[in-house]
Amino acid sequence: MIPRERVVLALKHEEPDRVPIDFGATLTTGVHVCVYNELRKTLNLFVKPIKVIDFGQQLAEVEAEILRLFQVDVININRVLDPCAPIEIPFFK
Repeated sequence: MIPRERVVLALKHEEPDRVPIDFGATLTTGVHVCVYNELRKTLNLFVKPIKVIDFGQQLAEVEAEILRLFQVDVININRVLDPCAPIEIPFFK
């Protein structure tokens, strides 16, 4: 079963092959930088500077190698956008 199918089934309250995993795809499911650093140490991964994606909550950007290791089903695709960049909102009638 592919991740999309797994998530859709779970959202429809049907039973997928396993529980879908979301690890840091949103600011709600994020991980604190200190915890993320300890996780990398525990997994014997090279400890390197961590990118912070939310300064208020001190959330780390979960790297691709961790996402693959935990076989996550949900990823964030909006982080490529600058949250401070102006956007044009069409007039609503």
